[in-house]
Amino acid sequence: MKFVVKKLFWFALGALCGVFGYERTKRSVAEFTERLTPANMASNLMEQVLKIVGRLGKALRAATDVLLGDDTP
Repeated sequence: MKFVVKKLFWFALGALCGVFGYERTKRSVAEFTERLTPANMASNLMEQVLKIVGRLGKALRAATDVLLGDDTP
């Protein structure tokens, strides 16, 4: 009898973990797919491009100042 109770306990615990794991995975996938809409992807891409262009502009200004000998920021 003790052996049956032990098996039943572990079976129930495994089933409970499976249910909670499934629900958590389902929620995570839903959140991830919300972020993968074309509008969000385009917005994120545009933000990154603007950051890169801004950094490139700063680097080019600094390089130009060094080459021309201009010390003003």
